[in-house]
Amino acid sequence: MQQNYFEYFDLPFSLHVDQNKLRKKYYQNSRAYHPDFHTQSEQATQLKMLEQSAINNKGYKTLSDFDACLLYVLQLKEVMKEEGQNKIPQEFLMEMMDLNEALMEAKMDEDLETKEKLNSEIESLQDNIDREVEDLLSLPDLDDLTTDQWQQLLDYHLKRRYLKRLRETTGR
Repeated sequence: MQQNYFEYFDLPFSLHVDQNKLRKKYYQNSRAYHPDFHTQSEQATQLKMLEQSAINNKGYKTLSDFDACLLYVLQLKEVMKEEGQNKIPQEFLMEMMDLNEALMEAKMDEDLETKEKLNSEIESLQDNIDREVEDLLSLPDLDDLTTDQWQQLLDYHLKRRYLKRLRETTGR
């Protein structure tokens, strides 16, 4: 079973993690579990502290980054399937075909003006997909989501990841 970082840091199960509370708990845990503070302890204790320190670091890194947190939540709730088994909504992919083609042409032609227009289009698409799920993203607790709502969040994650790759292609 996967470690539940929300429980570990005593935080609500939400995509809007209180970063101040997370940071405070992270530093508390760092002081308690850092291996350097347990060099005189028995080997079993040292190993336990090393393990706790690793969980603390990984949990903090995950919950302090929105994209990592979203992916983690989807994995924790077993909504995210193995790589390659998650399907981006077909209508979104159809919309992306033209954009991908235009990006490749602009890149080959080194057409900066078209590239900027396409970057603006990508940002607009990102704004649109953000608006589609803003109610879900702002929920203080995700425990009571329906199957359809979890699917919406999965679709959102997949679209967001796709658009991120497109931005990287354009150098943004």
